[in-house]
Amino acid sequence: MLVNGNKLKQTIKIKSMELDTISSMFEDSLYKFEDETKETPQEISNKIEKLEYQISMLQAAQKYYNTNIIIEIDGTHQPLQAVINYVGGLSRLSKKWRDAAKTEKRRSLYGLSDKLKRNKDEEVAKATISKQDALTTFKHIEKHVLKLRSIISESNNKMVEISFIDESLFD
Repeated sequence: MLVNGNKLKQTIKIKSMELDTISSMFEDSLYKFEDETKETPQEISNKIEKLEYQISMLQAAQKYYNTNIIIEIDGTHQPLQAVINYVGGLSRLSKKWRDAAKTEKRRSLYGLSDKLKRNKDEEVAKATISKQDALTTFKHIEKHVLKLRSIISESNNKMVEISFIDESLFD
């Protein structure tokens, strides 16, 4: 079947939400009043099992897709999966620099002080980087993240033949 990354991602999201909803009904199905009509635990279990299978197949297809789409970034060829993982790491690093740019104050190990102190009347730890330098670094990293996300987005539109899935997974 020909499929793109966006279709896989969206279908996994929808099926996961459906699974969460149906799973939440299981416990309630264990009891019912005489006049109630509701699905049995077995019926709900069957739906959960079917969704779990579908999601696992879609996730396998997504991993196949992400490792078989090769993209070029700054002259190097990389699998889409590596770029997706790299963006996650860069985003975490970007957050560290954004937080560093917000304040020069730091807390002690025990939260007793806004600045690191060795002794009340003596040495106080000083910032190793200015807010402006931290902001500049944050902006540099964030521009790189945005560039990579754009490349990822474009790459997710490419069609790939994945033989082990069929259209029934997308119902």
